[in-house]
Amino acid sequence: MTTSRKRWWIVSLVALALVGVELGVRLARRPSAGLVLINGGAESIRELVVSCSGVQVVVGDVAPGDMKLVRLESGPSDAVTIAFEQAGNASPGATIAGAELDQARRDGLRMALTFQPGQVVRYLEDDEHVDDASPPVRLWRWLYDVLFATPTAPGPAAPMRAAPVRPLLW
Repeated sequence: MTTSRKRWWIVSLVALALVGVELGVRLARRPSAGLVLINGGAESIRELVVSCSGVQVVVGDVAPGDMKLVRLESGPSDAVTIAFEQAGNASPGATIAGAELDQARRDGLRMALTFQPGQVVRYLEDDEHVDDASPPVRLWRWLYDVLFATPTAPGPAAPMRAAPVRPLLW
């Protein structure tokens, strides 16, 4: 082999290895879900802490009428716990199932929580910062959902209210 051909092979193998590492990092990264925390009360929220998968994010204090955006790398099995103190609010926090955040992320939405005295209001809104996965990652997620879908509990089926929506591959 000539030296130019050897260089070509070396450059090609290095480029292929870099592409493989990039794909591996993208597949290993957990998806990011958005969570908006809004103070709808007249008193400030103190010591707001969001916990997920053993990781705590200290958000701090939230003034009345103010909001904070938290991005979480969570999976469908990771519950999110929100703890806070607020005068006039007997609730010490809230818990969100990981499957809800995961489905919202897949639909391009984020969950918003409004803390008011005596209640926590939850709703979904558009998320302009949703992670845009590349086609190979979307293909991997689709295959994972098809192959490892959890079976539902036996019993009567819930009535259909709308046609089921399947995520598109591309």
